Amino acid sequence: MESGKKYIEGALKEIGIFQDAYEEIKKNNNIPDEWDEEDAEIDEIRHHIRQAFRQSHRDMILNGSISQGNAEYLEQYGIHLQTARNFIATYIAGVEKMINEDGKMPNIDHLYEFLDNCVEVFGEEYIKVMHHIGITELVRSEWLFKNSVNK
Repeated sequence: MESGKKYIEGALKEIGIFQDAYEEIKKNNNIPDEWDEEDAEIDEIRHHIRQAFRQSHRDMILNGSISQGNAEYLEQYGIHLQTARNFIATYIAGVEKMINEDGKMPNIDHLYEFLDNCVEVFGEEYIKVMHHIGITELVRSEWLFKNSVNK
């Protein structure tokens, strides 16, 4: 029992660390205290668009073109492949100019701003895919856990 005590204390410390990180993430991202599964599902679309562009940007930097898997990922969210390629290519050219001509070194925040812009520009394109296949509502709120306080 005595030897197990240190493992229990370690586990409690780890839970505390994760709880503090959770609270910090909520605060810094303006996540309300009373969020639920419906809120998470709605935000997941934004996450996937950001991730599809992140992966496609990597493809273009590393291989010069968007891979088939990421092309399908973009299309799944209603983003035309050539439009995405040109949007990313414009960003890459701008970064290259900053580095080569202006002597600036963009940091990760620059990439995050680009990805946020991708969500702003293409954030509702998935609706066209839904309509094409006959779906009118992506998030079916009646099947999700919701806090009764907010909903």
